[in-house]
Amino acid sequence: MDLTGFNRDQQKAITTTEGYVRVIAGAGTGKTKTLTSRYIYLVKEMGFQKIISFALPLQIKLLMK
Repeated sequence: MDLTGFNRDQQKAITTTEGYVRVIAGAGTGKTKTLTSRYIYLVKEMGFQKIISFALPLQIKLLMK
């Protein structure tokens, strides 16, 4: 998988296979592209068959406080 369009932190988020990965960044920084690429990497490169994902928008998080 070609990761040249991603910065070092994004590449780490994509290729980490142990434990949890949390991506926190501002609008327009590539969160969706990074997470989508992570799912592709885990399925195609690592052979994962099931992925559990949870996304919490900031607005909902603030309402829960």
